Amino acid sequence: MTYNVSTTNSACIEGIADLIYGKGLYSKTPAFNELLQKIIPQEETKRVAFDLKLYGNAAYQVYWNDEHTKIVKMYHVPVQYLRAEKIYNNPKIENYYYCTDWNDQRSVKNKKKVPAFETSNEKMEILYIKNYSPSLYYYSLPDWVSALQFSFVEAELSNLHI
Repeated sequence: MTYNVSTTNSACIEGIADLIYGKGLYSKTPAFNELLQKIIPQEETKRVAFDLKLYGNAAYQVYWNDEHTKIVKMYHVPVQYLRAEKIYNNPKIENYYYCTDWNDQRSVKNKKKVPAFETSNEKMEILYIKNYSPSLYYYSLPDWVSALQFSFVEAELSNLHI
């Protein structure tokens, strides 16, 4: 990932993620704003905005009440730890798999299956957010992917001058 090696790419991604986040998620109605701040902490929204810019995908862990009628809390989930379950006849993704190290086969064997948002009556679900890409179904690419070659050039140029 060029985010770690290209200073220009890193600065652009961080700056635009801050602009996406803005002043956070607020409501003009004081009662609803209080509830909104309780359900979705501002730090979680900031992390989701960053993931959306960096990866072109983001995710929330959504916790429901016992009756599954109201959302109680939403937390950021690092999107690089999620994989969508393969779909066959259903056009909607029903589950995601969570694993902190997809390269380690022992960790992959212990991956956790989590239902997608509004597909089950489980207490916790995953709300997956992605940019629309007509040729990509499961995931999307970040909008800065066309600048990837220039980011690699900048990284290699910095190695040349060392």
